[in-house]
Amino acid sequence: MNSLRISWVGALVGGVAAFLITIAVVLVVLPYFADWYLYLDPIVATGVVGLLVSMLRGSAGIFVGRLVRRRYEVDTSMDFVPTAMVAAVVAWLLYAGLLFLLGDATMLTTARGWIELPRWIIELSLGALVVGTEEPERVDWRFGRLGREAR
Repeated sequence: MNSLRISWVGALVGGVAAFLITIAVVLVVLPYFADWYLYLDPIVATGVVGLLVSMLRGSAGIFVGRLVRRRYEVDTSMDFVPTAMVAAVVAWLLYAGLLFLLGDATMLTTARGWIELPRWIIELSLGALVVGTEEPERVDWRFGRLGREAR
């Protein structure tokens, strides 16, 4: 990919995926660990939650990279980054908008909320960089690689 191309479908789908992953962690995963967090130092608990959310948002970046690779011919993994950056902005806006609708405007009115935006961009971009430029080999899961060679 010689010029800067953004897959708008990939950005939208990746943004929604990152948004849904964040909501799932906040609503489903974190309540199960609430009792466990009481025994940790608050800084350690924040780090554990931050690392978990970062890894899951990185998986959304992998999803974005795969969508871009499917749509465009790419030369390097850096070709995935612009779409991942747009997807991160979309996800952050969806999350900030949801919080705003729920009566919490801190994502839009505080420095802490605006610091989250570069974090989301970095997480999705790093996830997109993990994706290779070549198409993956198709595997027949019924027989696997050995089963194909034996036929």
